[in-house]
Amino acid sequence: MDASTCASEGEPIQQLVDPEGTYRRDALDCVVRGVGVAKSGLDYALVAIMGPQSSGKSTLLNAVFGTTFREMDAMNGRKQTTRGVWVAKAPKCQDRCTLVLDMEGSDGRERGEHDTYEKQSALFAMAVADVLIVNMWCHDVGRESGAGKPLLRTVMQVNFKLFHPTQTVLLFVIRDRSKTPKEKLEQVLREDMEKLWESIQKPEKHKNSQLQEFFDIKFVTLPSYEEKEEEFRAETTLLRRKFSDPEEPSSLVPRRASVPIDALSLSAEKIWETIVENKDLDLPAHQIMIATIRCDQIASELILELRDSDRWKGFVQMCNQTLAEGFASEAKAHLEGCLTGYDEESMYFDEDVRTAKKEELVIKFSELLVAPLESQLLFLQESLLRQGTKSLEDALSEGQGFSKAADACTGTCTKNFDTWADLCLSVGSRDVLGGPVRHAEKALKSSFDAMLAKRKSKGIQTTLKEVSARITDILSEPVVALLEEPSSSLWRSLTSKVAEASDEGCALLKSELKGFALSEEELQGHCEDLKKLAEELVEGRVKEAAQHVVPRMRNAFNASFMKDSRGLPRTWGRKEDIPSITKEAYLRAADTLALLCVRRLGPDNENVLEAVEDAQVSIRRLATSSTRDESASSALLSKRAWPHALLTPAECVRAWSRFDADAQLAISQAMATQEAHARAARASLPPWWALAAIAVLGMDEFMTVLRSPLLLLLVVGLVVIARIIYLRFGGVQPAIAAAAVALAGGRTPFQGERASTGTSHPKHD
Repeated sequence: MDASTCASEGEPIQQLVDPEGTYRRDALDCVVRGVGVAKSGLDYALVAIMGPQSSGKSTLLNAVFGTTFREMDAMNGRKQTTRGVWVAKAPKCQDRCTLVLDMEGSDGRERGEHDTYEKQSALFAMAVADVLIVNMWCHDVGRESGAGKPLLRTVMQVNFKLFHPTQTVLLFVIRDRSKTPKEKLEQVLREDMEKLWESIQKPEKHKNSQLQEFFDIKFVTLPSYEEKEEEFRAETTLLRRKFSDPEEPSSLVPRRASVPIDALSLSAEKIWETIVENKDLDLPAHQIMIATIRCDQIASELILELRDSDRWKGFVQMCNQTLAEGFASEAKAHLEGCLTGYDEESMYFDEDVRTAKKEELVIKFSELLVAPLESQLLFLQESLLRQGTKSLEDALSEGQGFSKAADACTGTCTKNFDTWADLCLSVGSRDVLGGPVRHAEKALKSSFDAMLAKRKSKGIQTTLKEVSARITDILSEPVVALLEEPSSSLWRSLTSKVAEASDEGCALLKSELKGFALSEEELQGHCEDLKKLAEELVEGRVKEAAQHVVPRMRNAFNASFMKDSRGLPRTWGRKEDIPSITKEAYLRAADTLALLCVRRLGPDNENVLEAVEDAQVSIRRLATSSTRDESASSALLSKRAWPHALLTPAECVRAWSRFDADAQLAISQAMATQEAHARAARASLPPWWALAAIAVLGMDEFMTVLRSPLLLLLVVGLVVIARIIYLRFGGVQPAIAAAAVALAGGRTPFQGERASTGTSHPKHD
């Protein structure tokens, strides 16, 4: 077909690149000027087509775009029709200027096996076209060479190398569709394109780019042109609408061009020159292609044969049941069998191809080995974890420090795993087998670390319990003793006891945990926990004492009221000042209550000191008050809550009321006893007139006694004897009177209170 030939309707068709690879500079300008679109600017589209020779490319373009490219005459045999690259405007796309490139078919016998031109033309189409149509037969879907994947792979890779590609619409037109659903065909082609995309070498900046960033892949199926021509033309008409109507579903209207149409010829020429000068498009020799295909087949057959063999199935079953000691050697034997068979069958093919495919065979074997390897790695993890746990417990039972024992067990476990893993990795591809091994190594480390952490935590907790028990033993008796009879130094003593117990416990803890190699911060944290434990223990005892404060108030009252300054029981004679003694005893009881109102463990702060002072003043006010009504007593206490309070003001009032009821009984008994003493003393003396009569009438006898020393001594002796007799028998009457008063009251003062200060009186507590 001559380059200057035009269609009978006047639409110019020009040969842009001749069969020898010469670019015709004026061809594209001729088309642009001939159809009057030179002023279209960027508003145009360029559509190209690629596919096998005699696959109906020209027929498809003519049917869709209304062009008149030369079509193959089937009656004259199947042979090359389109030679070179041809260009024409699409007459049936009136809405937008559309230029169409008809490419020479690939895989033609005329070009032979060293066909570089088909790759050059295909790359040219991909570089300049907005929409690249890939024309293919339905029965070629899923094939390697038949589907044109090697050609696509080459041109896509070189396209990245030579140019800066933008997004291109890649339209797969599947001819002579069969019963296979379109969705299944699309799925296969998309998967093939994704694999093809992953296999090509991309520039560094596009290493992680996705296929969709550069290619918008679409699919169309068409019926057979020869068997269903009318249906074929109807569907190509629908396809044409996708190139002209943006609103059409799955529209193929491309974006605005990046090069003005009047500069398109120059741009295309520079692209072609770049492609021709590149040497990466040379085809491999026919022998290389045959060697590649055959060696690949041999490797695949050997892998399938191995997978279906009884020996391999037995090996896999064994790997799934237990840890096999000879796993690496058995796997290596299987691999060597495959390699031996491969070498025997591929010995006559190209050496480089044989070597490359042999490496692929090792990779395929490694992929087959992954499943049993993963099973073995799980068994290995369990075995090493058990061994490590046992070794750790043995080392600890021998008295070895935890940190040292853990490091030794970890080192042994890691060494054993690395030895086993190196044997396995030496069998096949490290790239394939390395993933499961690294994953297993990470899992083993995580499990081993968890085991060590759990055992370490258990050891620390055991030590903490032992030290806590020791602190409890240290504090129990002294704290109970201090709370039996609280003094003004109670809280200072309790704080001191807590500090002493905490220090002793911390020193013991550091000594016991020395082998755990804990940091200073961790040890300090545990010591703080022990201090809190000691404080909580003491605080619990104090709270218990505060809930039973009434017996302690009674003890404090008794110590002041029932005994004198020498600690001797009071006889309640006429000289005893009961009101003063009562006031002093009440204040002692009030101080005891105030001591147990507010928690003062540890250093005092301003709020605590204010609360303590407020409690002391309020309770002393209550002690010196004459009121006995509980509601009236509540008015004497502070209205605000005390911080760190052990007893609320209301609880203090209730405790004072219970105490005061018993105290009043003791006071009344003391007063009754004193009154009985006074009555007895008055009853034992003779009347005054009797004493006067004795003095007058006995004057002579008195003088006689004074004059006689012997008689004087006798009288003095009789007086002493009479005094003794009086003191022995004359004081019985007051004692009987005091006993009668006590019996009238129903009980003796605070009967049974001294048995236990922690137990309240049955009547009041």
